[in-house]
Amino acid sequence: MSQLPIPLVEDVLAGLQLSSGARRTFEALHDLALHALAVRGHSPCPNTLTLHLPQQLLAEQVGYTTRHLRRLLTELVTAGVLDWGAHASKVRGMSLWDGCLWAVKLRPAQVVPQLRREDWLYDWRDFEGDMAAGRTVKGIKAEMSQLHPDERKKAVIDTLKAWAVIPGTPLNPVACSSDIGATDDLDVVQGVTDVVRRLDEVAQVHPSHRAGLVGRLGSALSKALGDRQSRRFYCGLIWQSWREEIEGHGGLQVLKALLERLQVDRREWLELRSPGALLAARWNARTA
Repeated sequence: MSQLPIPLVEDVLAGLQLSSGARRTFEALHDLALHALAVRGHSPCPNTLTLHLPQQLLAEQVGYTTRHLRRLLTELVTAGVLDWGAHASKVRGMSLWDGCLWAVKLRPAQVVPQLRREDWLYDWRDFEGDMAAGRTVKGIKAEMSQLHPDERKKAVIDTLKAWAVIPGTPLNPVACSSDIGATDDLDVVQGVTDVVRRLDEVAQVHPSHRAGLVGRLGSALSKALGDRQSRRFYCGLIWQSWREEIEGHGGLQVLKALLERLQVDRREWLELRSPGALLAARWNARTA
């Protein structure tokens, strides 16, 4: 992206007669697509980019009801700058809606965005894991309902950006199968010290290998802290710290510092029975 001019939404929409609502909606989608593009590291910049995002949060960001939003989306599809549709995941044999796919036009090229067969078949999320962790749109909106309106607006945008840049993995992820980390391979992670040493790799590793690394680190943490049943929590904590890192808040560095402090506490605080709970409390206290 640093070697290419950033595509301007004004250029993509040049000459199109759109309502102000449709234009506002596309500007939001275009901005999210550029954010995802920068984090995923695509090069060169494609003409279109496909995202998986929840329609309800997008509607909240642009300030419309979902019914009104769908009318605006029809306008954008007709204009040839967007293709979209609801996406479903299989959960215990049932097909449940997990969000929507959005093929967004990034450049003023002679192309029309179109969702492909492989887009529909791709496992964009571990929706069952999301449901178990309460990271569905309903759960996220319930958490946001307690925020001040200005804080809620920022939270919606931050959530959409995080959702957009983590294809194939959940927001509070089960990054891989439960036996990852128990394998006797060369990339096994052992102990809290090893996790601290390797946390920076989460931001540096190729996107296709990130989920596996998070899974190994989460497994190692749950094992080292005697809390195997909470592996999902530790994976989610690492993903959250990574999201904060790529947003410029130093999340991985904060988590490293908290883990190093926890190691000292475990040596000096012999009565400490639940180091994982202490870690969670300190992590949550950062924004309290």
